[in-house]
Amino acid sequence: MKYLGEISGPYDASHLAGNRFGIIIRNINSDQARKTDNIIQALPGTGIPNYFDDQRFGSIDSLKTEFIAKKMILGDFEQALKIALTSPYTHDNKMAKKEKTLLIQKWGDWVGLKNVLPRGHSRTLVEYLSFNPQDFKGAAERLRPELGGMYVTAYQSYLWNNILARWININFTQSEIFLIKLKLGLYPGVRFASVANIKIMEESFIPLPSSRLKITENDPFFKIINEVMVVEGLTLEEMKISGTRKLFFSKGERKAFYFPTNIDHEVLDDQFNKGKKAVRIGFDLPKGAYATLLIKCLQTLFWNN
Repeated sequence: MKYLGEISGPYDASHLAGNRFGIIIRNINSDQARKTDNIIQALPGTGIPNYFDDQRFGSIDSLKTEFIAKKMILGDFEQALKIALTSPYTHDNKMAKKEKTLLIQKWGDWVGLKNVLPRGHSRTLVEYLSFNPQDFKGAAERLRPELGGMYVTAYQSYLWNNILARWININFTQSEIFLIKLKLGLYPGVRFASVANIKIMEESFIPLPSSRLKITENDPFFKIINEVMVVEGLTLEEMKISGTRKLFFSKGERKAFYFPTNIDHEVLDDQFNKGKKAVRIGFDLPKGAYATLLIKCLQTLFWNN
């Protein structure tokens, strides 16, 4: 540890300018490794679409699973709660699977469920419903704060991603676009852009959709945001969870693209895969940007193609 100096107040997240990443990509062939120079030259100029990556969507396995927050927006708190408590997830252990099976089989029999469920979060909610059998909104408000927040941010992030994707598809030709495989589908990235478009990409911020967003018709994202909401069967004004203070959508904006800086690289022999190469890449990203998304862009744009 090295002493660097002192500041006048407590050090917190507001002091963070960004993050430094060092990533090794293994098991690639020599031809792929030689393309590393192209990666280094292209990354600062093309920019990375600042999508929320798959980590943001831990509460949904695929688009076959409905968004819990959307059910809450529509006032269907029972279905929202049922999805939250019974949907299967990839990493469910044996006990979690058994608990979810019981919930599906006995849904609505709150007293019976209370007697067979092990102590834990689900049982706490079931116990509340055994005394308040129709108050599904009250039960939803009693979801653990980190879970309630996760459900709300997942849906808002999904909409934000769709807004950015629509903007890219409108403003760039098919030859300028490549597709990035994300958990919830294929999303466009920009292969190359004019100087004018790069400037727009650097300066563009997209607001987070919510009923609290006040956006005028002359805003460059006004039409796109409303088009995305129409696809969802909602209006921007409806983008709220009525009757609860604990579950709400954040207000703010997010940079549309990020541009990695201080990039360096090194080609190595892959010590874990005989006869293969590895590439070590170092780069700086602004706070809030997903390094995993950058890696997906690299794999798609430079190595797979």
